[in-house]
Amino acid sequence: MAACFRIHPVQVYTDRMPQDFAVPSLYFPQPITVDAPSSISSYRLDCSLAVKVFAKTDEQAADAAEQIAQTIRQSRFIIPVIDEDGRNTGKYMRLRKADTRIIDEGVAQLTFTWTSRYQYNRVEYDKMGSLFLNQGIRR
Repeated sequence: MAACFRIHPVQVYTDRMPQDFAVPSLYFPQPITVDAPSSISSYRLDCSLAVKVFAKTDEQAADAAEQIAQTIRQSRFIIPVIDEDGRNTGKYMRLRKADTRIIDEGVAQLTFTWTSRYQYNRVEYDKMGSLFLNQGIRR
């Protein structure tokens, strides 16, 4: 949200849109996630976030969405991760795509997609100390 707001500073909504919402504005719903195995020790989440860009006209909405997308593309699809207080954490995430399209009168949709990988939980166990074999080799 912060990356979009820095490029297009307007009213931001994250809960349900109120009846009398401000125009221009941005609406950020919860991302959609789809999981899949990634390797024998990790899984991945493919995430998609469909941001709604509201403006007075279709052209203004499309221009604002494209301006956000283009700025993120020019930064190699890398956006900084910030904490809850708005401070930069020093970490970054890389988006895979930033697509735009007009979806309604005065509304454009900006869709971000990215993949996150996570380690599986490993079972803790006691390691074997030593193994002694008392058998010889037959001839």
